[in-house]
Amino acid sequence: MIASSPIRNRIKPLWAPPPKVYAEEWIPNNVKTPKGSEYEGYCSYKLAPHTRDVFRAFDDDSVREIYLIWATRSAKTTTMTGLMMHAAVNRPKPMAFGSCDEPSTERTVEEMIYPMIENCEATAGLVPPEGKRPADTIPFDRCRIRKAYGGSPGTVAGYPACYLFGNEWDKWPHRKSSGEAQPANSFKQRAKGYPYESKAIYESTPGHIETSRIWKLRNAKRTQRREYYVPCPHCLHHQTLRFEQLAWEGKGNPNADEVAAAESAVYLCEDCGRPIQNEDRAIMMRAGKWVAEGQTIDRKGRIHNKPNVQSAYICFGPYSTLYSLLISGWDQIVAEWLACGDDQDKIRDFQNSTLALPWDPAPDEADPNELARILRSDEDRITVCPEWSRFITRAVDVQSKAAGWEFPWQVCAWGEGGRGSVVDKGTSYGFKELSGVLNRRDYAHADGGRNLIIPFDLIDSSDGNATEDVYAFCHSRPYCFPLKGSSTYIPKNYVLSEISNDNRLNNKSEKKERRLLKGEVLLILINTTRSQFWLQRILDGRLKPDAMNRFTIPPELAEDDDFLEELLNEYPIIDYGPDGFFTKGWDRRTRKPNDQRDLIRYNWAAAQIITNHGQEWDVLPERPKVTDEVWTPRRKRKKKSVYEGGGRRCPRDR
Repeated sequence: MIASSPIRNRIKPLWAPPPKVYAEEWIPNNVKTPKGSEYEGYCSYKLAPHTRDVFRAFDDDSVREIYLIWATRSAKTTTMTGLMMHAAVNRPKPMAFGSCDEPSTERTVEEMIYPMIENCEATAGLVPPEGKRPADTIPFDRCRIRKAYGGSPGTVAGYPACYLFGNEWDKWPHRKSSGEAQPANSFKQRAKGYPYESKAIYESTPGHIETSRIWKLRNAKRTQRREYYVPCPHCLHHQTLRFEQLAWEGKGNPNADEVAAAESAVYLCEDCGRPIQNEDRAIMMRAGKWVAEGQTIDRKGRIHNKPNVQSAYICFGPYSTLYSLLISGWDQIVAEWLACGDDQDKIRDFQNSTLALPWDPAPDEADPNELARILRSDEDRITVCPEWSRFITRAVDVQSKAAGWEFPWQVCAWGEGGRGSVVDKGTSYGFKELSGVLNRRDYAHADGGRNLIIPFDLIDSSDGNATEDVYAFCHSRPYCFPLKGSSTYIPKNYVLSEISNDNRLNNKSEKKERRLLKGEVLLILINTTRSQFWLQRILDGRLKPDAMNRFTIPPELAEDDDFLEELLNEYPIIDYGPDGFFTKGWDRRTRKPNDQRDLIRYNWAAAQIITNHGQEWDVLPERPKVTDEVWTPRRKRKKKSVYEGGGRRCPRDR
């Protein structure tokens, strides 16, 4: 009789789970790039040293999602395909691969995934030949990979998947209808049935900072963020590579020789400042390490401390093309940048695809002190019209709040050539207090002569909650007109519009300008784009200090930080539609108010009305000198009534 223990020893290995095969070891030894590619051969860490930690994260059973924010030429698609092949051979489970639309998915499958599968001995025999492959899946002998298209809701739902691979995650479409699920969210739900085994990898170059999915995943509180640190070959200081540290001949000169600039490109160490040449790049990148937030790395490459976030969600990146060993070197980056020129489309693509950073149309935070230097005029004084001024205007903004009405107001002075300046500003609370402010219609002039009179007032009526109240207020006061920015293109600086259809019928023959001068309440539509660009040109300092049409502020306002921040709280943007056309607009930097900026534009509109669309800036009437006698027409004597001995007399009484 055979003892039971030997039998048990023979059977036991058959029931034991197979040894775990790690992606970190399997992929470099089995996965090859497609035939005919620029770099044929195995996926080596010599060319892509940054992929090692990604493979380790995939092997880690506690990690659920991996985000790759990698630039072009960084092997992100090769990395994802290698992980698919590793899972199909060593960890067979249902999988799904998706891209933003059907052409992108099919192109990646036909030009990248299938050629890599066929070029690997371990996977070549696991898929059907080319003529027998199904259209909706990539079938292996023990699992399958479902194809998903971001633009097709049916392909991102209705099946389970343990491993998800999302390609170009930022380019997946956004559904406008609130009743439809977002394709990206539906795709993520495929792994719900595998709560303890699922893995999801999403890779993309980031897009717009407001809509970038991959960037929002990176900035989520639960995400552990890692960046790639490489050592300086001179001082061994570890650092992330930034485009600002690149130096070349003629940097900052728009007319620099592009060839000489590219050939002279070097990277300056942020610690020792010594130049790092192209020949040092390979050793530098291969010695790099991924370091999480909260950790530090010393000159010997040792990582200290623990990450700030211990999480099952890990982001690798941003990882720019500066790190890539698949390019010629620093010269290629510099050449790409110089080729952008002033083209905003090319600059945006460079930011996204080369630097792996989201596109933020908002310029760098402007310095209020610099703005004060640009606008300050020591000749001006608050509440006093400057010596050069010929007329003044006043505009009122409207803020409806839970506590009541707020009316920021501003007075501007204008002179020959279109020169302008802020004279006074303030805020009224409630219509009653605003009426008291508007009752003051004159301001002292710096030359000591007669005061300048405000001819009329403009009040913003663009707030839908306040429109009718503003109209009623304007009808109750003489020479007080509603104003709002035009939402459509207008060829002039402003246009006049009817408030009531009855007025349009009653005064059809009389010109609107004449009716406005008579005091009839008409709506003034301001050319928003033209007024914004006029003001932005001034705030950017693109006008010379002695320019005729410059705009200034008195020293008191140059020291008012709140006033300056309101002027800076807006910037130009370009919105691209799905058809490729674009519109120019403006957006706020923060949620803080920008009333004073709008009021300057409204005062500009009032000045355009007075000067007939700016055509009469050079023919403004001269101010009389203080020593000159100001002629005042004599009042006609009132004739006495008949009862007082006046009126016509009879001929006999003459």
